[in-house]
Amino acid sequence: MAVGWRKDYLRYQRYFLNLFAVYKNRDDVKAFLEIIMSLATVTFFVIFALKPTIVTITQILKDIDSKQTILTTLKQKTEDLGLAQDLYNQEVDRILLLSTAVPENAQVEDYIRQISSISSKYSVTLTNLKIEGTVLKGSEGSVQKSRNEELAPLPAGSKGFSVTMSANGSYSDLVTFLQNVEGLRRPIWLDETNFSLRETAEGNLISLSIKGRVVYEGDDTQQ
Repeated sequence: MAVGWRKDYLRYQRYFLNLFAVYKNRDDVKAFLEIIMSLATVTFFVIFALKPTIVTITQILKDIDSKQTILTTLKQKTEDLGLAQDLYNQEVDRILLLSTAVPENAQVEDYIRQISSISSKYSVTLTNLKIEGTVLKGSEGSVQKSRNEELAPLPAGSKGFSVTMSANGSYSDLVTFLQNVEGLRRPIWLDETNFSLRETAEGNLISLSIKGRVVYEGDDTQQ
């Protein structure tokens, strides 16, 4: 085993000596090997010198891609906001109308004025207009219910105050009055409507009674 290793060593030693002799005696081989060694040395140092720069450039390119993605997202959001603003501008009148129809608080006085105006317009005598106990602003409980029966629930998230009204007049005027009460911008949930006829010294008297609930958004701010 040791003899075989020695033979290989001697053979390779002879190869290297022959190569060295060729290197010393032939200028072309010597120049070629020096060029190869120089290029290898330069390449080695260039790689180590450029590595930080290459890493930096790679990171910069990644950052650029990331920022381009962010810019694209921001551009899309800006376009969406523009579309939303255009839509709002188109619907602003309806939005304002909705805020009037379903206000943030009860605004009982405005509703009373509207009912009084309708009764005067259609020659109906308003004999009773009662608003059940209502918190005009601030936290409140649910709307008062009928003593005899449960009322249908109001739309989710809304509140309301109970209103009772009575009016006298001709049947056609009372019907028109009822239609206008239902058609008011502020919606009313009618729980009960009754027409009645009474004989008086002046003749027959037709009356209309209405019970319902007027809806509003509700203000839960603690006072």
